[in-house]
Amino acid sequence: MTYEVSVTRDGAWWMVAVPALDAVTQARTLGEVDAAARELVALDTGTALDEVNISVHVEAEQTTGRDDQSLRHAR
Repeated sequence: MTYEVSVTRDGAWWMVAVPALDAVTQARTLGEVDAAARELVALDTGTALDEVNISVHVEAEQTTGRDDQSLRHAR
């Protein structure tokens, strides 16, 4: 199973949410999001870390006023 991960900026932190698990964690940088999300899923489901599949959706900060700005990547 691939878990959808939603990432939003909250002050100095990135909030990392996994809606399917109703779980949230945080990361200091975008570079830490992948590991934080995988660890959250692994701990919550009992799945081995190397077997966790995620799809990350990062909400871009609203700088242009467009509501549809986003970055997507899958892992």
